[in-house]
Amino acid sequence: RDQLGYRGFGPRVGVSSNPDQVHIGAHMDLGYFAERFLLQPNVELGFGSGRTLAAFNLETAYRFSDAWGDWSPYLGGGIGIDRISRDRFPGGSDADLGASILGGIERGLAGGDRFFLETKIGLIDAPLPMIYNRFAVYVAMVHILLPFMILPLYSVMRAIPAAHLRAAA
Repeated sequence: RDQLGYRGFGPRVGVSSNPDQVHIGAHMDLGYFAERFLLQPNVELGFGSGRTLAAFNLETAYRFSDAWGDWSPYLGGGIGIDRISRDRFPGGSDADLGASILGGIERGLAGGDRFFLETKIGLIDAPLPMIYNRFAVYVAMVHILLPFMILPLYSVMRAIPAAHLRAAA
């Protein structure tokens, strides 16, 4: 439970306002990348208001309690790419950067599964142009290359003996 690694997946359902849509999707539970910090990438499809949304998100959440069997609140956020297709205008679609904050409660179940209720609020309302500009390249490169920086550092730091940490303090 306290390591980074694939732990399972689950469905997501929800509704949004402005635009009024019904969302369905799935998330993957990649475990804890730091103490009480979960990594949960997800994909969502939204239907309604003359638009279809496909969102690919990388989200993380901080779980306030270590007790797995108890209800625990959590807070987090994420960044992702949103592709919006307008049903009324054939060929009319945009790819935008999305950012959100989220909060909820969860309870660990037997076998490592969990049940959660979550609220997510989008932070970016206006479309950001995400093609043919320097900002888009920076976002994409950070999003893609960050795990290649963090994961090797994490594995090396995890191997440092506890006696060395106490001696350095």
